[in-house]
Amino acid sequence: MREFLFDWLGLSLSTATINQCVDEAGRALEPVLEAEIHAAVRDAEVLYADETSA
Repeated sequence: MREFLFDWLGLSLSTATINQCVDEAGRALEPVLEAEIHAAVRDAEVLYADETSA
């Protein structure tokens, strides 16, 4: 990631800075993704699949 940011954008960032940005983005997106997951489960045709043999 560091090489990509430097090669393509000329940014020189430390690994810790990149990691912090990823963590912050994850925290920011959590409510949106959580809502999407709940909607997908709620709208799923099959909520439980029993894979045990009879």
